Amino acid sequence: MESAAVPDTFYHLTYFTMSSFSSANTSTAISIIDFESGYLNESETIEFFQDLIDTGQAWKINGSYGRQAMAMIRSGQCMLGPVGHTDAYGNYVPARDEVVAGAPGSTEFVLNHLDG
Repeated sequence: MESAAVPDTFYHLTYFTMSSFSSANTSTAISIIDFESGYLNESETIEFFQDLIDTGQAWKINGSYGRQAMAMIRSGQCMLGPVGHTDAYGNYVPARDEVVAGAPGSTEFVLNHLDG
């Protein structure tokens, strides 16, 4: 009998769920499964990443999530969180009101992106 390969999603979720248990983390874990499985549409993906950014989880879980979050911030799809966070490497990620208005990560940048 051949054993099935363990998907990468399992490793992301194992770290995530073992780091802290809560209903919010359970919801995020389900969203990770949906994202990794390709079940989220574009608006759901943006909402998912904005939540990861707002809670600081984007900077704590697998590095690909932080890189994707930063790409979405730079493109104007997402903004920085309401409070600053420290990433897994000790780097400070500022809050949306700690950057210049109109700069990537600010509310104004996202609104300009939506208007453009």
